[in-house]
Amino acid sequence: MRRWLCVVAAAALALAACARRSEFRAEEAVDFGAYRHFGVAPFLDPKGRGQQVTDAFAAALAQSTYEPVDQKALAEILSQYKPDREVGYRAEELETLRSKTGADALIIGRMAADWSYALVTVVELDSGASVLHARLLPKKGKAFTSADQVAREFLRVYAKAAR
Repeated sequence: MRRWLCVVAAAALALAACARRSEFRAEEAVDFGAYRHFGVAPFLDPKGRGQQVTDAFAAALAQSTYEPVDQKALAEILSQYKPDREVGYRAEELETLRSKTGADALIIGRMAADWSYALVTVVELDSGASVLHARLLPKKGKAFTSADQVAREFLRVYAKAAR
């Protein structure tokens, strides 16, 4: 009997360890449906694959009900600004992004060195408020295996936040 309980307890612990889920914090009273056009800032990635992740996000948005803005125009504008460590982009910089690209919101992200998670923030360009903070985790395995997998997980979390 004791051995059976040990086996059940070990199995429960193993399942709990595998049940990692992405976490997010969304601001209250935000109408996520109002954001249709997204800019995707170049992802930071210690492995140098940030552009792959950025491109995957833009492609995933284009295949969903959302629209990515022109990434080249966005990159050109962003290259003119360096976000502050404390406040990020300033209000006038966000207004320039909005007026020149038509974006409603900006997606900013960073990959963990081992791709075990991604940190993503969605910034509303009208107010400059961060409306969603997410820690994306792979559904299977210990690390994301592709940029597309990261983008799909973001869309899943975003849809959940929008409910």
